[in-house]
Amino acid sequence: MADLGSDEPAESQVESTVVEDNGISLNGISLNGISLNGISLNGISLNGISLNGISLNGISLNGVGLTGAAIRETQLQGTRTTGGTLIGAALVGAKLRGTMSNNGMIDLRIDASAMLPAPNSDVRVYSITYATTTGWRPLCVGPTGGNEAILFPGTWNLSTGRHQSDWNVFTVSCRGATFAKCTELGYKSDALLDTYHQACTRALRADYCGDGKSHTVNGTQINIYDKLGRQADDQSWSVEADWTTEGAICIARPRIATALTTPNVPDCMVSRARIPCSATLQGSALLRTEVNR
Repeated sequence: MADLGSDEPAESQVESTVVEDNGISLNGISLNGISLNGISLNGISLNGISLNGISLNGISLNGVGLTGAAIRETQLQGTRTTGGTLIGAALVGAKLRGTMSNNGMIDLRIDASAMLPAPNSDVRVYSITYATTTGWRPLCVGPTGGNEAILFPGTWNLSTGRHQSDWNVFTVSCRGATFAKCTELGYKSDALLDTYHQACTRALRADYCGDGKSHTVNGTQINIYDKLGRQADDQSWSVEADWTTEGAICIARPRIATALTTPNVPDCMVSRARIPCSATLQGSALLRTEVNR
């Protein structure tokens, strides 16, 4: 069965990630990683600066402005000021403005769009480029050269990793980075962003304390499953932790072989390691992860 890619940053890039195999299986083993959205902004002296959000105001297509722009279930849509609603691939060629973490602005363009194959045939991906003094460069760059991204309403706090609802902006995640991975694992409805999708981002990054800090290394194998049945338990591995939107509520064993005592790990991990995980996924837990050791 296919895995989800390794989140290994490419040399000299901020957080560039791609999916090594774009065939995503419904169930099974995933490779975790530490990148949240995998955006790379090289070529215009932007190393170390992240893309914080893209405004839904000021979008234009062929010089005509769009009103009422929004992200609905991974699809960008808007209404021409001259009339007519556009959605999905009809917005190829649209130009947008992004805000960076240093409050600077960047010009972006949608160059292509397509729906993913089953089981994610309801998820749309976009190829987005950004403007430089020497031309347009792909926003998502990785070892295989893929430039596909998934769009999400609102933003994430890049310190805490928490989703922030905001109907005026949207977030881009390169495929292979955490936000996109969690969508392709099946947590893809807008209604799941602040529940299962948020818990998934905590789980994939081993954000045990729910504070945005990752406690893993890229490429570590985990088995993940949930109460919704989007991912099923098909491995006889050892329980690692049970997850909510606030991080792990119990830790049976850490993903990385580290003693669950201070000063090896934060106090919150020590306290959560004292809480036994139940025999089955229950209570407030939404997801469970397992490790093969």
